[in-house]
Amino acid sequence: MKFFNDNSDFFLELARNSDELIDLANVGLASDVMTHEFAQYIELIREALDAIREFELDDYGDHWVRVLTSGVTAVSANLIALEPMNKSQHSQLAPSDLGKVMNDIATLFDARSQKNDIEMVLDIEEGTVVTTSLSRLFPSVCNLLDNMFYWVMLDVEGKTIGIKYDGTGILFTNSGPDIRPETADLLFTPFFSTKDGGRGLGLYLSRESLRTMDWDLVLLKKSDPSWLGGPVFKIRIPKIHRMK
Repeated sequence: MKFFNDNSDFFLELARNSDELIDLANVGLASDVMTHEFAQYIELIREALDAIREFELDDYGDHWVRVLTSGVTAVSANLIALEPMNKSQHSQLAPSDLGKVMNDIATLFDARSQKNDIEMVLDIEEGTVVTTSLSRLFPSVCNLLDNMFYWVMLDVEGKTIGIKYDGTGILFTNSGPDIRPETADLLFTPFFSTKDGGRGLGLYLSRESLRTMDWDLVLLKKSDPSWLGGPVFKIRIPKIHRMK
């Protein structure tokens, strides 16, 4: 009993961290279910719009049908982009077009980019084929980009996120602040975060997920004045998984 009393703070922190992980797992499960259900609603809306078009509409009615159709198409595109996160279909390693995958992910951030005047520069040719598990790659890249959006927002002007393929992996950078040396050593430590309200799990979980298929996520440079100025992260792709 004395051991537990002497280390009560440690066990309380361990319990809190376990609750965080359970919460994240539940969010993931709920997201999978909601994505499926939402897709069904989208299909119903499309059927309703097709039925409305059978009526003779005036210019006002036709305008709003076109607006709704455009919105449904945009939402549907985002759902399609999220589809690789379905673990049951995409957990196994399989050849994937890296350029297309990255374009699909970039599509998810279009609204945030436009709202905050952030330019995303993607330099990965379609036809760059790698063997990967999309259910692991997709959320890892999304999390990394989410972090970059947070930091690039601190840039007053010229807010830019850069992504490119260098033949051995995917490089990510931004025009935000560089990473301090004392922070760099803790970046992949669970529950460490420099973001307001951050969980401190995103980079850690992304790296661990990628490592299950022998890929890796590393901080390549704390800053890179020759590119956009900010830190450079790299998703390393093993040679055996680089097909073209």
